[in-house]
Amino acid sequence: PIPTMLDLKQYFLQDYWKWIPSVCRSQKINNASSLIKREFSYKYYNVHNQISGFIEPVDVTLNISAILINTRYDKNAYIIKPYPCPDNNCSYNTGDPILTIIGGDSVSPNITHTPFTPFLILDPKPPNPTGILNNQETPWEGQSFVQTGGGDSYVQLAPYIDKTPFHWTENSTEEGWDSGSFIELFKAKEEYPSLTTNSERKRWNQLYTLTMRGVGQASFEDGPVWYNNPNYLNIPVAPVEGIKVNCVELWPAVLKNEKEVVNDSSNLVTLRWDSYFFDPTTQGDIFWTVIRENIATGEKTILLNDKTIVPEASDYVFRDSNIKVYDKLLYTVYG
Repeated sequence: PIPTMLDLKQYFLQDYWKWIPSVCRSQKINNASSLIKREFSYKYYNVHNQISGFIEPVDVTLNISAILINTRYDKNAYIIKPYPCPDNNCSYNTGDPILTIIGGDSVSPNITHTPFTPFLILDPKPPNPTGILNNQETPWEGQSFVQTGGGDSYVQLAPYIDKTPFHWTENSTEEGWDSGSFIELFKAKEEYPSLTTNSERKRWNQLYTLTMRGVGQASFEDGPVWYNNPNYLNIPVAPVEGIKVNCVELWPAVLKNEKEVVNDSSNLVTLRWDSYFFDPTTQGDIFWTVIRENIATGEKTILLNDKTIVPEASDYVFRDSNIKVYDKLLYTVYG
């Protein structure tokens, strides 16, 4: 045993190089020409070799250190920052969330026979702004059935994972896994047009920390029913410090004041579009660019270059007073 590894409560499989009996025979022929008198002497050597070793064949890794998800209903965009990421310098990309179960094909029973089942533990708890969301949205139940005594973290039971690597973007029909893929866990399942304030839509516009670990029992049937490969009980999923999940509802910017863009004096242009529900202090912000083109001359002017805009009430507003009567202008806005 290696005490430091055992102290970490890891799981080991013992590998034996079994006792190998090896018989070495020497033959002595006294009279090679005689077919009658032949003598044989046998020397037996029992070569007993035993090597007992501990190996650590099991590990689980999710290839994400952070993920930004567009949680708007019927939107699918997301980008990930990969894990591991030395010095935190890796670029974001649109790759799949992939769970790699090291040793899953070689342990007994393997995960094809007895799948690996993790709990996903989310902090803080996603709020349910209306009662109907308790049934409609991913439930993220309390921790009472995860460990005795409950706690402040909230969890979702993942589907049985029976292959490695496991691409976590496909919808699942697994019983109890109502939300489908990893991305679907966080997205709004309806538009909820009656929820119009930041606090009401905080569930889909919040920065979460997600940690994962294998369930602590091989099976459980008194409540949410699940089974877990016994080689992966309570095993933490790397990165063990958790994944930053940045949930933001994003939709295309649409001009709201189409009939009131130019004032009565024709010396002010006002562009107004909906703001979003995210918290710029904790979640980041959108950097906007506004370009004005004079249609008559073809001249383009950058009026705002990669800057934030502080919303006015529930709108983003941009004003341009450097215009002339009879100008024909085209504005392009993107963020």
